[in-house]
Amino acid sequence: MSGNPDYETVLKAISAWPPEQRMALAHDVLETVRHDAQTTSAPKQTLQRALGLGRGDAQPPNDREVAGWVDEHLSEKYGK
Repeated sequence: MSGNPDYETVLKAISAWPPEQRMALAHDVLETVRHDAQTTSAPKQTLQRALGLGRGDAQPPNDREVAGWVDEHLSEKYGK
């Protein structure tokens, strides 16, 4: 699979192991990958970047304006 001779050697060596032992090894290998990923990438500031994303410069509409928009939409859709 890989061009790495060590990879092939390890694969041959573990192929004789019982399934539980191979699964344990796979788990341990995945843990090392997860650990490496956690230490190499800085935490993203997603929440901080998302706050205010949809905010415009104008004031938000009040209840009366929203009700007017709903009435307008319903009038266009169903007529009055």
